Amino acid sequence: MFTILGHFLVRRRKAVLAVSALGLVVAIVLSGGAFSVLQGGGFDDPNSESVRAEELLESELGVIDPAAVLVIDAGTELDGSVEATISQLDTSISATPGVIDVSTWWELGRPDALRSIDGEAALAFVTVDPSLSDDDVDQIMYDLRDTYAEYEGLEIGFAGGAPVFAGVNEQVADDLAIAQLIAIPITLVLLLVIFRGLVAASFPLLIGVASIFGTLFVLFVIGSITDVSIYAINLTTALGLGLGIDFSLFMVSRFREELGNGLSVEEAVVRTVETSGRTITFSGMTTMLSLTALVVFPLYFLRSFAYAGAATVALATAAAVITLPALLAVTGHRINSLAIRKPAAPAGENGRLARLARGVMKRPASVTIAVVALLLLVGAPFLRAEFGTPDHRVLPE
Repeated sequence: MFTILGHFLVRRRKAVLAVSALGLVVAIVLSGGAFSVLQGGGFDDPNSESVRAEELLESELGVIDPAAVLVIDAGTELDGSVEATISQLDTSISATPGVIDVSTWWELGRPDALRSIDGEAALAFVTVDPSLSDDDVDQIMYDLRDTYAEYEGLEIGFAGGAPVFAGVNEQVADDLAIAQLIAIPITLVLLLVIFRGLVAASFPLLIGVASIFGTLFVLFVIGSITDVSIYAINLTTALGLGLGIDFSLFMVSRFREELGNGLSVEEAVVRTVETSGRTITFSGMTTMLSLTALVVFPLYFLRSFAYAGAATVALATAAAVITLPALLAVTGHRINSLAIRKPAAPAGENGRLARLARGVMKRPASVTIAVVALLLLVGAPFLRAEFGTPDHRVLPE
């Protein structure tokens, strides 16, 4: 099968690259929409007793938890003049589409528990329509924050679940851009050191980036149909870049090795697909199947990792086994172009890795004990790990 695939990719290399390029352009254009449909929740089991009790309180008694808590700081004693300004603020926020109630410290009977010790700040609670989607609630929080951070001499802070998760969504998008700006140049430098040439080093990076954009597009599609967590982005970037580069390293290294052994470009591509392509395919299938096990969980936070993980692995595998061989067939011997220095000849049985392998096989028990001990040492801090759902502490101070 892989032999047939290799010959097909060589014969139809331009068509394969054209289809791949078109898919990448579509993914890049539409992937930005993922951030508008991904959500910050998903930590509750919809069938749990607590969620069912909350739904019962809402449907039977009209009890709705406030979406946001406003910390209103007047900078002076909360007297009558401040109360008039607060009344105007209350009216203005209440007129916001989607907001169904605003309850301030004054309206709630001025309890001491809702006022600061110095008497200069008090709390207000904003309740939104429970039928709104998480995206709509996030947008309301963005609008309120941008409009009312300061109001008639008052400083207003936004706390509570909705503002926190709106901030998390915003922070994830910003962090993703920063992470890519840092990771991609560093990765390119490392690839240049490994491959000793710009052309060969650029291919693994291209496959990794394509896998990320492709998965973001998939998440955009899935997120338009069902709930998907914003935290799936973290897995997408890490896994996409890692697997894309890892798989491509196998392919490019094998292709260059086969060219160095005297094979023609077509023979080298076919041989690469037969060997490295087969290994990558089975590795990708195994990884993808293991990640899809998360789809059985009722929390869409966990299901989202199944969506992102399976899509990333599938796209990285397809790009490495289908698109990359076609690209190698077009590139041919130019794979060694723009070399920083002459590519190293295959080390064969006298290379450092070969000597390391022979040393490991001579002392399998000792090496196993040492490696297991090292893994236990590295994993020891997780014995003190405390797990919980995200809150304000995941945001920068």
